[in-house]
Amino acid sequence: MPPPLIFLHQFFYPELAGSAQQLTDLALSLRDRGYSIQVVTGQPSYSSKEKLPNKENFRGIQIYRVPKIQAGRESAWGRVLSAVSFFFQAFLKLFSMDWQALLVIGSDPPFLPLLGRFFQLQRRQRYVLIVSDIYPDIAVALGELHPRGWMTTSLEAFNRLAYAKAQKIVVLGEKMKERLQTKLPKGKDEGKIQVIHNWADGDWIHPLPKSENRFRVEHQLLDRLVVLFSGNLGKIYNFSDVIEIASFLAADPPSVEFLFIGDGPLRKTLENQVLARGLTNVHFLPYQPKETLSYSLICGDLVLVPLKKEVAGLCVPGKLYYALAGGLPLLIIAPKDCELSQIILQNDCGWVFKPDDPAAVANFLRRLSREPSLLEEKKKQARACFETKFTREKALGQYERVFT
Repeated sequence: MPPPLIFLHQFFYPELAGSAQQLTDLALSLRDRGYSIQVVTGQPSYSSKEKLPNKENFRGIQIYRVPKIQAGRESAWGRVLSAVSFFFQAFLKLFSMDWQALLVIGSDPPFLPLLGRFFQLQRRQRYVLIVSDIYPDIAVALGELHPRGWMTTSLEAFNRLAYAKAQKIVVLGEKMKERLQTKLPKGKDEGKIQVIHNWADGDWIHPLPKSENRFRVEHQLLDRLVVLFSGNLGKIYNFSDVIEIASFLAADPPSVEFLFIGDGPLRKTLENQVLARGLTNVHFLPYQPKETLSYSLICGDLVLVPLKKEVAGLCVPGKLYYALAGGLPLLIIAPKDCELSQIILQNDCGWVFKPDDPAAVANFLRRLSREPSLLEEKKKQARACFETKFTREKALGQYERVFT
């Protein structure tokens, strides 16, 4: 019999954030395979400001939503207050739950893995960590924490302790594995860290001709090259390069459009920059409802991922998997040795440009708008890459081996 699981993460159904959707899909898929699953999560921050039931049975999964401070995700201190309040409420909730269940703990908030170590000491409970972002490294890289500050030092010490005592650690890529290995006691890896990529539903998201994508038709996106960014407009992305690229193309005929779908801490800044420069080739749309996502996630001709060079090796953005499932090539602006770039280059399913060279990217997009045939072979390669490496079935098999 598979072990009962308790998922612990700040975001879960019905949140629209990519991490929430991925975790929900994982839980539902495991439930279909006979696992008993409970989830401890927070009240929603992305999808709605309305309070949802504290206890809900969602398709056989028991969800417990604990209260937390809703201080606004645009503010750094707001996010900290929300995370800390969730941490303590989740801590209290776990005391009343099955100690024999395997804890499956995410990395949001970044100090959440410490709960696994506490309950291991308190009642010998086992835990597995799913690390989608490596902290405090990513916060230091983005300038949010001082490299030698007390918060950085504390977070590093807490997480090293949690990593050392976890039964297994799941990361999203080989570069992340290499970074995390440096945080384990020397010689103690012994297969503890497992690389399991995220995935997309290849039946729900699949290649569509432009004219059959109702979202693209509705928003009149048929007659131009659409460069799509869909998801959280967060600080790991180098949007300054994108604004420069759009500026280079602003005087051209309206043949290239940059479309941002989503929200996040940098959205308002981006909108102000677009307005200040008078750019008419950049547009913004909010997060889309579930019934529209299978069209909006693939409404572009290629998917843009402008990853900051400082965070290479610390995360793998989830938009990679949706793009590949939809047969969309990727336009990566990032160092060539990062995980994302390596996947694209090895599978010939997009293009990689180094950061800080917006003129080169603009010239490439001009050419692509004149020669759309260049996209066709990359589209085939994108879907082939997905079917070979990033299906749900492949990931589920790997997760089951971890949990059992």
